[in-house]
This record gives sequence, structure tokens and C-alpha cells, in this order.
Amino acid sequence: MTKIAKSLMVVLVIVFSVTLANAGWGDKTETIKFMSKDLGTYNDVLDGIENGKDVEIYGKLTIPSEASEDVKIPCMIYMHGSGGYQTKRNFQWIDLFLDMGIATFKIDSFTPRGVKNTSGNQSAVESAEMAVDVYKALEVLSKHPRIDKSRIGIIGNSKGGIVSLVTMWKPLKDAIGVDDTFALHVALYGVAVDFEPFELTSSPLLSLVGEEDDYTPAAPWIPLIAKMKNNGYNANLIVYKGAYHAFDAKFNVKTFSKGYSYKNCNFKVYDDGRFMETNSNLNDEDGIVECRCKKKGVKLGGNSKARKDSLLKVKEFVSSNL
Repeated sequence: MTKIAKSLMVVLVIVFSVTLANAGWGDKTETIKFMSKDLGTYNDVLDGIENGKDVEIYGKLTIPSEASEDVKIPCMIYMHGSGGYQTKRNFQWIDLFLDMGIATFKIDSFTPRGVKNTSGNQSAVESAEMAVDVYKALEVLSKHPRIDKSRIGIIGNSKGGIVSLVTMWKPLKDAIGVDDTFALHVALYGVAVDFEPFELTSSPLLSLVGEEDDYTPAAPWIPLIAKMKNNGYNANLIVYKGAYHAFDAKFNVKTFSKGYSYKNCNFKVYDDGRFMETNSNLNDEDGIVECRCKKKGVKLGGNSKARKDSLLKVKEFVSSNL
């Protein structure tokens, strides 16, 4: 074969490859922008989100390559933690769902608000605002031609884990004013929050936490899950022995000086929006982050057994309920 012929063949291969890419081979991703609200605390949300300032949020919707265009498919919304949208360990969960043939929608609640992360200042973007974001995303995805509106779940890690939990609370859902309900909730090492009134959606919950987690401790989850079960809700808890916060990471356990340990704290949100630390009897307006139970400095890092098992357990839970 002459040099000219070889060159032409290379060009043809490149053109063919580009044509295939443009034809949609591989997972298909689109950026979807939608309107949400800048509000503040749960009190502000429950007072009415119409009082908040409009903010445009975005997320990345990815459709698995093998998904048929003739059949609507389920979707998992992923809400990041205080480390932000680009935290590396988030992507393994996206890959898990795509491999299962489930679409994913990865939201960024920080960048549109001019915030990189909230690790040292959790009030920079409140979990209440993030809850509004995911419900607004649910509203948008429910109208998407490729998505089955009855099979949209939510998963979140750390601060996103709180969001995954509180979006079960009916008074919050009603205040946001979205008709659709999440099909399931997965909370990865989120803070356990009790509710008054204790009125939740009927969607199942799976919470996974590390036994040694001093950032978002496991202990308060035990009575909360028991209370859910006693009230007829489908709630499940897995506590990983010897695991710390961010057990699904691939880096070794280390001290994180910016984080605050809430190991001795218990939280409850009331129908008027007060987010109380019940041991200190302080609400968020008094400065939850300054409450007596907290202590600066936490440990976080991966646990290979917990990481592998959590991927398996979440896969089983999602397969059974979505």
C-alpha cells in the first residue's frame, strides 16, 4: 500500500469514527438547565419558595448507550456533598447506574451560586436549598421523553445524603409544590434528621454509614430507622464496621481539619422550619454550626470492603425498587 493510500485510509477511519460519535454511539449526555430558588433555611422553604430569588441550576443527564429509544427508562438523580460536583468518588455511582441501564442526572447546586464547596461553611448553600433543587429537577425529568416519571430515584452522599433523606418529608415536599414523588431514596453517610410531624412519603429508604464516622455519625440513624419502621415505612440501614466518612473513596483515612464533628449531636426539623440540635436546644438561626455538641476536625477516607459492599447493596436496592 502506498503512503498516499495509507494516509487516505487514516482519514477515512477518523471521519468514520467522528460520524459514529455524532450518531450517538456510547452513553449520551446532555446538560439540562432549570430554574430553582435561593432561599436559605428550612424555615424559608416552608414559608413559601415564591419568596426566594430565582437561580438557574444545571445537571448532566446521561442516557445509557444500550437504552432503547422506544422505551422510557428509570433515572437516578445524584446530589453531591459539601465537596462539590466534581468530587471523584461521585462518578463510580454514576457508572454503576449506567451499567444497570439506568439514566443518571448529576446536579451541581454550588457552581451556579458561586460556591466551590461548603466544607468549612455549610451555610454557604443550605441543604434546604439543595432539596428544592432536586425536586425541581424531578419536575423537569418527569417531563423528559426518555425518562419514566414513576421510576426516578435520588441518591446523595454526605450533605447530599441529608438531601436524600429530607426529601422524604411531606411538609417539605408540599411547600416546594411538586406533585411527583421520588421512587426511592439512598443516603450515603448523611446526617440523620428526625421530623415533626413524622409524615413521610411511602418511598423506600436505604441509608449506609460508617461505624467510626464522626462527621455524620451512625448512632442517630439507629433510632431514626427504628422509628420509621415502627411507623410502617420501608427503611433500611447498613452500618459498616471500622469505616469512616467517605468510605466509598479510594484514598486512605486522613484528618480533615475543616470539617466539624457532629458525633454528639441530634437534629430535628419542625413544621415551622426550625432545624434544631436537640441536645443544645439551638436552632439554625441560633447557629447550629456553633452548637456545643460540635468539634472541629474529623476523619474521612476509604474502606475497600465497605466501598465494594455498598456498591453491591445499592445495586440490589435500586434493582428491587426502581
